[in-house]
Amino acid sequence: ALKDQIARDRAQGFAWSAGNFETGIGSCAVPVLDHDGTVRAALNVTGPVDRFVQDSPGGRAIVTALQEASEAISQSLGRRPEAAAG
Repeated sequence: ALKDQIARDRAQGFAWSAGNFETGIGSCAVPVLDHDGTVRAALNVTGPVDRFVQDSPGGRAIVTALQEASEAISQSLGRRPEAAAG
């Protein structure tokens, strides 16, 4: 089950938890990549589970904000924008 979850997270580009690991706690995480696409860090936001409804406007805003921040940091590490898309 965990291997399947990791595969899904990698495919979608972020990890999402709404009480999966700790009752009442939600979180979202994205990777920070270097110039050759190696994961060097991660960004995470954690909060009350009721704020972590993945398919809601708030949930999509969390993912978007984390992805934008990750992309900015990744670019500062030498990652080219087109490398992220392809």
